Amino acid sequence: MNTIAQGGVLDKLKDVQGQIAPNIPVDATIGELLSATNIIAFVFFLAGAIFLFSLLNAAWTYVTSSGDPKKIAEATQRILNVFFGIVIVLASFVIVRIILAVLGLPGLI
Repeated sequence: MNTIAQGGVLDKLKDVQGQIAPNIPVDATIGELLSATNIIAFVFFLAGAIFLFSLLNAAWTYVTSSGDPKKIAEATQRILNVFFGIVIVLASFVIVRIILAVLGLPGLI
């Protein structure tokens, strides 16, 4: 039983985790995991995932439109909206980085 605590699985997990997500410790408390940095990073990750899903969905609608001009126009508009959305998210990311740099906290994200 003590192998996990004494340099066994937990240390190997910390090594792997250090390569994947170096800013989040394996043995972090709930308060550390719910810090502003992690929440902001999660929100941007979630926005990227929504972007990808929406783009694939709109592309699928375009591909399966069977030449129907109404469906093609709808899918094209959705694709444009998805790209406008990701531009807004990227702009907000840059704005957050600038604000953090001005406040002297550039390493948070």
